[in-house]
Amino acid sequence: MSETSLIWLVAGSAFCVLELVTPVAFVWLAMGWSAFLVAPTAATLPSNMQVVLWMVLSLVLFGVSHFLVAPTAATLPFNMQVVLWMVLPLGTLLIVSILGKVP
Repeated sequence: MSETSLIWLVAGSAFCVLELVTPVAFVWLAMGWSAFLVAPTAATLPSNMQVVLWMVLSLVLFGVSHFLVAPTAATLPFNMQVVLWMVLPLGTLLIVSILGKVP
């Protein structure tokens, strides 16, 4: 195993641990997985191409992870209609569970 491959593996591990410590919507995790995918190519690619490959893989994995994750409250439409099945007193905290496809 080359020294460069070891550096990519250590960087990938560090990024994955950072995702566990400070969850940032899969950003660190995508960067870590990309580093793991670049590590086997370290012996054949020059270092600048490794960095470019790592950045492209990170962006692709980040985009795929956001496509697969369910929408959060921030991404829901503001004018969404809901149906309440009971009368709630004024000021009551309400937790809404969204079922089905969100437009």
